Amino acid sequence: MPVPARRPLVTAVLLVASLALAGCTFAAPAEPTQSAGPAVPDDIRAIMDGASYPHARWGLAVEDLETGERLVDLGSDEFFPPGSTTKVFTVTPTYETLGGDHRFVTPVYATAPVSGGAVSGDLVLVAQGDVFFGARRAGADELSFTDFDHMEANSFPGLAGLVPEDPLAGIDDLADQIVASGVTSVSGEVIIDDRLFPAGQELSGIRLDPMYINENVIDITLTAGADGAAAEFDWRPKVSTLQVTSTVTTGAADSAPQIAISEQGGAVTVSGSIPAGGVPIVQVAEIEDPSSFARTALIEALRERGVTVAADPAASNPSDRLPADTTYAGAARVAAHESAPFREYAKVIWKVSHNRGADNDMCLLAIAEGSTRCGAGLAAVAEHLEKIGVDGTGVSFADGRGGEPADLTTPDAALELLRAISTRDDFDTLKNALPILGVDGSIATDNTGTGAAGHVYAKTGTVAGGDLTTGDLTVIAETLIGYIDAKSGRKLAFALYVNNLKLPKIDDLFSVFDDENKIAGLLYERY
Repeated sequence: MPVPARRPLVTAVLLVASLALAGCTFAAPAEPTQSAGPAVPDDIRAIMDGASYPHARWGLAVEDLETGERLVDLGSDEFFPPGSTTKVFTVTPTYETLGGDHRFVTPVYATAPVSGGAVSGDLVLVAQGDVFFGARRAGADELSFTDFDHMEANSFPGLAGLVPEDPLAGIDDLADQIVASGVTSVSGEVIIDDRLFPAGQELSGIRLDPMYINENVIDITLTAGADGAAAEFDWRPKVSTLQVTSTVTTGAADSAPQIAISEQGGAVTVSGSIPAGGVPIVQVAEIEDPSSFARTALIEALRERGVTVAADPAASNPSDRLPADTTYAGAARVAAHESAPFREYAKVIWKVSHNRGADNDMCLLAIAEGSTRCGAGLAAVAEHLEKIGVDGTGVSFADGRGGEPADLTTPDAALELLRAISTRDDFDTLKNALPILGVDGSIATDNTGTGAAGHVYAKTGTVAGGDLTTGDLTVIAETLIGYIDAKSGRKLAFALYVNNLKLPKIDDLFSVFDDENKIAGLLYERY
C-alpha cells in the first residue's frame, strides 16, 4: 500500500548548541502581539490557542487582492523565520531576470576540425548551471515531480518517490546529436568546462556546481525481502566509475527503517535494515565530483553509440586542457541540449521545495550581475524586491532556500511580494506553480475532499531541529504563504507563520501542518 506523501520536512537543522559555540547569543522571543487591524476570527484563534502551542508565536496577514482590504492582521510587521517560503522571494527575481521562457542551452564543441568523422582534438561540454539538466524531462516543455521529492528521501525513508524519466536523458541527447553530426571517433580528450562559476561553492551547506546530473545525487532504491533476508537494491544513474554496495537486511514488519550511507572515492555503501512488507525505500547519495561523473557518462554514451573514444572514462575531468577562449570562437559546435522553459524550473522548486534548485538560482542571478560568487545573487534579490515594492526592512536572506538563521521575513513583506506577483501578465502560471492544497506538491495530501481543496496555492516552509536534552523535535518555524480563491469569489493573499514549538514525536509535526491548512481552509470558507 503506498505511503501518503507528506510535506518535505526539514528545510534546515538549527542547533542552538552549535550556534552557542560560535559565540551567538539569543534574546527571549517576543510575546505574540496583535497588530492594529482586523482581529483573528474566533475559529482560527481556537486553533492557535490549542494545546500544541503553549509557547508558540503566531503571525497571520490576509488581504483582498482586488480591493487591498486587510482582512486579518496578527504580528504582520514582526520578523518570523520563513523556512522554505524564502523560495518565493528568491526564485521570483531569477524568473524575472531570466524570463519564464528562458531555456538553458548546453553545447558540446570540437576543439579541432572534424575530418571524415574524426575529431583530432577534444570534445568539450560547456556546463550552464542547469540544475535539472536532462532530468525530469516529461516533454519539450514540462518537468516531472513527485509530491515528496527524492532530494528529501533521507530525512523520511519510505515517503519519497522517483520520477520515471531517465536522469541521463540530457547526456544521451548530446551523444545522439554528436553521432548525427557525423562524428565517429575522438582521439583527444572529453572535457566538462565547468568555469561558469567556481565549482563546489556552498550556500546554507548545499554544494553548487555548474554541471548537474540527476541534480548531483545517486538514487538508491531498497526493496524488502522476507524477514531476515537481504534487501534488494538498485540505483541510478549508472556509470562505470560508480560502485554501490548494500548490506541492508529485511527486519520485522513492524520495525522502523534504519539506514546509513557512506561515500568514499566513488564507492557508496548502504547498510542497515528496512521493514518487511513495506514500500520500496528511496535514499540518495551525493555525487562527489559532478564534472568527472558527467564526463564518464558522456564517454560511455558515445561508446554505446559506436563512437571510438580514446579518453579513459575513469580519469578525472582534465580541466587543465580547456582552451583559454571561453567563447569557443572558431570551434565546431557538434551538439547542444536545450532545456525545458524556466517556468518549469520555478514550478518544481516550489512544488517540492527543491533546496539545491533555489540556491542554484542565486548562482544564476550572480552571473547575470557579472559575478561568479553565488552569494552575490542575494544582492540582486534585494534590488528586485525593492523594485517591485517589497519593503527591504521586512526581509533578511542569507541563502536562496531558507536554511540560515539570518533568513527572516514579516507577513507584511510576504503580502507585498504576493501582491506584486499578482499584477504580472503571467500570474496564473506562477500561482499554479505553487503547491495546490489537496492536489499536488508539498500540500497534496492536506484538506483533500474539502471545499478548499484546489483553491489554495501556497508555498510551505519548515525549520526544525532536535532538542538534544530530551530528544524532542523543536520547530523553529512552520510557514505557509500564497493565494486563496475564496468561496465567495474573492481573491486573497495570505501569510501564516507559527514559531517556537516543542513536539515529542514526528506525528505532532504533521498535526501542525494540518492545523495550518485548516486555517487556510477556514479563510477560504469565511472570506
